[in-house]
Amino acid sequence: MVDRRAKRWVFTAVAVLGALALMVLPNLIAGPAAAAGGEGGHILRVTAAALLATVWGLGFTILAFRQEDEFVQQGSKYAWYWGAAGGVVASAPIYVFVRAGGLHWLDPAIPFSRELGKAFALGYGLLLVAQLLGFLAVLAFWKVTRR
Repeated sequence: MVDRRAKRWVFTAVAVLGALALMVLPNLIAGPAAAAGGEGGHILRVTAAALLATVWGLGFTILAFRQEDEFVQQGSKYAWYWGAAGGVVASAPIYVFVRAGGLHWLDPAIPFSRELGKAFALGYGLLLVAQLLGFLAVLAFWKVTRR
């Protein structure tokens, strides 16, 4: 019988490799010409592939997490919570530097414009909002199921 630690690493590898394979599948099927054109069907295919890859990765990550004992699980939760919060805090000055045109200042060959700044801000904000909404959803789930 395979020990729990080995199963954890197998599940982790299947999560990562399977998700990566699902992400590149649309480009392998349709070819690079579809990706370059921004065609609607290709956009839907790569979005669906990203959704499938996310579900695949999450499913196998849960299986990997369940292979650990309670001590390791608690350590993982602690590291993800505080590590993610610390990472967000540490990224704030970097965000401000890039948004203010710092990369262009360091290397004028790197383009900077109002539109690129807005796109960068939207991408950064999307991640923060998604993290907050995910936290609130899991907190609500935990409170409802722990009564």
